[in-house]
Amino acid sequence: MGFRTDETIDGIDIRKEGVKTFGGPIMSELVDRFRAKLDNKLNSSQSQWISRKKYYAYSAHDVSLSRLYAALGLDYDRIGRPELADAFLIELWMDKNDKNSTVVKVIHLRKGKEPRDISKEVSGCKDTKEGCSFEEFAARSVFAPSTGEFCDSSLPSQTKIHYKRQFYPDNGLVPRIFDTVYL
Repeated sequence: MGFRTDETIDGIDIRKEGVKTFGGPIMSELVDRFRAKLDNKLNSSQSQWISRKKYYAYSAHDVSLSRLYAALGLDYDRIGRPELADAFLIELWMDKNDKNSTVVKVIHLRKGKEPRDISKEVSGCKDTKEGCSFEEFAARSVFAPSTGEFCDSSLPSQTKIHYKRQFYPDNGLVPRIFDTVYL
């Protein structure tokens, strides 16, 4: 379920809103975790909960990976659609000699194929040798406004909205609230 359409319905950009709604939360969480890890590296007295974390994993279906593709701005035609057993590694790297130099790498793993570094194909990132700077990755990954701002945004008067909210507890650190808006 990628958002490959440039269609606008009732003044709503379907691709933009789809990416915001479905890809924004995971991108926000990734950036928040990366930022917490960086803060801890630069000032070890902060963010004690993340000091021992080296790896954090999510499990998802190929449909959910399509949403991540869209959120990263990846080109389906060049990379191909996500398949069963595909995986992404999204890694934060810090230069040992320059702690202010950080890079995000995106590696695509596909069953039966060699891992492929697709960092340079992430939209909004400059074409760098190592990948995407963390600052660029964080800036290009801001999709969702605050919940209040999103809920208070106006839609054209003829648009019908059906709203469903589900709450899924996480590991105690971050509550998971999934909102679905059906137009």
